[in-house]
Amino acid sequence: MLPLKKQTDFILPNKRETDLASESSRILASSITSKKNAPVMHIAINGKEKTVIVPLSAFNLLIDILTQMAEGNAVTVTAVHAELTTQEAADLLNVSRPYLVGLAHVERC
Repeated sequence: MLPLKKQTDFILPNKRETDLASESSRILASSITSKKNAPVMHIAINGKEKTVIVPLSAFNLLIDILTQMAEGNAVTVTAVHAELTTQEAADLLNVSRPYLVGLAHVERC
Protein backbone atom coordinates (compact mmCIF):
# COMPACT_ATOMS: atom_id res chain seq x y z
CA MET A 1 0.00 0.00 0.00
CA LEU A 2 1.29 3.46 -0.88
CA PRO A 3 1.85 5.87 2.00
CA LEU A 4 -0.95 8.40 2.17
CA LYS A 5 -0.17 12.06 2.66
CA LYS A 6 -1.80 13.64 5.66
CA GLN A 7 -4.06 16.66 5.23
CA THR A 8 -1.36 18.74 6.93
CA ASP A 9 1.16 17.73 4.20
CA PHE A 10 -0.78 19.61 1.53
CA ILE A 11 0.60 23.06 0.79
CA LEU A 12 -1.32 25.64 -1.17
CA PRO A 13 0.68 27.15 -4.03
CA ASN A 14 1.83 30.73 -3.52
CA LYS A 15 1.20 33.56 -6.03
CA ARG A 16 4.43 32.93 -7.96
CA GLU A 17 3.62 29.20 -8.23
CA THR A 18 0.04 29.84 -9.39
CA ASP A 19 1.35 32.23 -12.07
CA LEU A 20 3.97 29.73 -13.24
CA ALA A 21 1.42 26.91 -13.23
CA SER A 22 -1.03 29.00 -15.26
CA GLU A 23 1.56 29.85 -17.90
CA SER A 24 2.94 26.29 -18.01
CA SER A 25 -0.49 24.66 -18.36
CA ARG A 26 -1.39 26.98 -21.26
CA ILE A 27 1.89 26.27 -23.06
CA LEU A 28 1.66 22.50 -22.56
CA ALA A 29 -2.01 22.30 -23.54
CA SER A 30 -1.38 24.27 -26.75
CA SER A 31 1.53 21.98 -27.66
CA ILE A 32 -0.55 18.82 -28.01
CA THR A 33 -0.66 18.13 -31.73
CA SER A 34 -2.02 14.60 -31.69
CA LYS A 35 -4.32 12.63 -29.42
CA LYS A 36 -2.35 9.46 -30.25
CA ASN A 37 1.35 10.32 -30.05
CA ALA A 38 3.29 10.67 -26.84
CA PRO A 39 4.61 14.22 -26.43
CA VAL A 40 8.36 14.77 -26.61
CA MET A 41 9.56 17.35 -24.11
CA HIS A 42 12.93 19.09 -24.13
CA ILE A 43 13.84 20.21 -20.65
CA ALA A 44 16.91 21.73 -19.02
CA ILE A 45 18.01 20.40 -15.64
CA ASN A 46 21.04 22.01 -14.04
CA GLY A 47 22.01 23.51 -17.38
CA LYS A 48 21.88 20.16 -19.21
CA GLU A 49 19.21 19.60 -21.82
CA LYS A 50 17.35 16.33 -21.84
CA THR A 51 14.69 14.89 -24.09
CA VAL A 52 11.81 13.13 -22.38
CA ILE A 53 9.05 11.15 -24.08
CA VAL A 54 5.99 11.28 -21.85
CA PRO A 55 2.95 9.01 -22.09
CA LEU A 56 0.03 11.11 -23.34
CA SER A 57 -2.07 10.20 -20.29
CA ALA A 58 0.69 11.43 -17.95
CA PHE A 59 1.13 14.59 -20.03
CA ASN A 60 -2.61 15.32 -19.74
CA LEU A 61 -2.43 14.64 -16.00
CA LEU A 62 0.44 17.14 -15.71
CA ILE A 63 -1.71 19.75 -17.47
CA ASP A 64 -4.57 18.99 -15.05
CA ILE A 65 -2.23 19.33 -12.05
CA LEU A 66 -0.89 22.66 -13.31
CA THR A 67 -4.42 23.91 -14.01
CA GLN A 68 -5.48 23.09 -10.45
CA MET A 69 -2.37 24.79 -9.05
CA ALA A 70 -3.09 27.85 -11.21
CA GLU A 71 -6.48 28.04 -9.47
CA GLY A 72 -4.73 28.02 -6.09
CA ASN A 73 -5.56 24.43 -5.18
CA ALA A 74 -3.22 22.00 -3.44
CA VAL A 75 -2.84 18.81 -5.49
CA THR A 76 -1.86 15.24 -4.70
CA VAL A 77 -1.78 12.09 -6.82
CA THR A 78 -3.01 8.77 -5.48
CA ALA A 79 -3.05 5.50 -7.36
CA VAL A 80 -6.58 4.36 -8.21
CA HIS A 81 -5.97 0.93 -6.75
CA ALA A 82 -4.61 2.29 -3.46
CA GLU A 83 -6.47 0.94 -0.47
CA LEU A 84 -7.32 3.28 2.37
CA THR A 85 -8.46 2.66 5.87
CA THR A 86 -11.58 4.55 6.89
CA GLN A 87 -9.38 6.83 9.01
CA GLU A 88 -7.02 7.56 6.08
CA ALA A 89 -9.99 8.33 3.83
CA ALA A 90 -11.51 10.60 6.47
CA ASP A 91 -8.18 12.41 6.90
CA LEU A 92 -7.87 12.85 3.13
CA LEU A 93 -11.38 14.31 2.94
CA ASN A 94 -10.88 16.35 6.11
CA VAL A 95 -13.93 14.83 7.82
CA SER A 96 -14.30 12.68 10.92
CA ARG A 97 -14.12 8.91 10.63
CA PRO A 98 -17.63 8.39 12.11
CA TYR A 99 -19.06 10.85 9.57
CA LEU A 100 -17.37 9.00 6.68
CA VAL A 101 -18.55 5.62 7.95
CA GLY A 102 -22.07 7.03 8.24
CA LEU A 103 -21.93 8.20 4.61
CA ALA A 104 -20.68 4.80 3.47
CA HIS A 105 -23.52 3.08 5.35
CA VAL A 106 -26.16 5.34 3.80
CA GLU A 107 -24.82 4.63 0.30
CA ARG A 108 -25.09 0.86 0.79
CA CYS A 109 -28.73 0.96 1.93
